[in-house]
Amino acid sequence: MTIDLIVATSQDDTIRYNPDVSFSESVADHRNAAIAHVLADHGKLVNGIDAVRGQYFAQCAIEASVRTVARSALFLVNRTTAHPLLDSATVCSLNAVLLTSGMYGAAGDIAYRVALPAKSGIGGGILAIMPGVGTICVWAST
Repeated sequence: MTIDLIVATSQDDTIRYNPDVSFSESVADHRNAAIAHVLADHGKLVNGIDAVRGQYFAQCAIEASVRTVARSALFLVNRTTAHPLLDSATVCSLNAVLLTSGMYGAAGDIAYRVALPAKSGIGGGILAIMPGVGTICVWAST
């Protein structure tokens, strides 16, 4: 599960899963359900739609500090050497995806203004990768 990966990469075992957040995401998830059905129709899902959506909801419901999230993504910093989790080509590709779509509709603006691969979360967190340097994670509540 995703929590195991974050615990391993951040070396922080205080990470928790919030079932209320997961449920909240599931009841209003029409867009991702539609995307999953299109992907399945084109043979692009290895697992069933319900399993994929369930994993997505679990990922949305992870509770961790900004320090933990930043530490968990450090394996995405160095694009020139292989890491036990991902090879350097995959790290480069993943950072490109984060740069172009990790911030949803604001991805282009963020790419232009900030020029860092980044990912926003439903809880108000933003993680940015500074290739070759480090990671930054911030969180804001309304």
